[in-house]
Amino acid sequence: MLKRLSNKSAEDPGVFRLNVLNIHTMEYSEGDKKLILEIEFGRKPTGEPFWSVYSKTLRGWHPPHDKEPFNTIDQKRILKNVSSGLGFLHMSHEIVF
Repeated sequence: MLKRLSNKSAEDPGVFRLNVLNIHTMEYSEGDKKLILEIEFGRKPTGEPFWSVYSKTLRGWHPPHDKEPFNTIDQKRILKNVSSGLGFLHMSHEIVF
């Protein structure tokens, strides 16, 4: 069950946590494994805030877990969790492939 930690941070306890660090980066973690995704802030024609999440920047875990296998199944799970978390925070977004 998702839980709001702040207006830019959410978690599903025991599953994942995401934190929008700034208008260019988001940190995602599963336990002690962390990675950074590139994002971009913009506005829709209506003026509504909008986030683009760049899936190609999802390359793998940061040290010390950088040697662990990281495949498309992991990528899909993480992108699904990111989308779920951003939606929960009412942050309109799209995953850019």
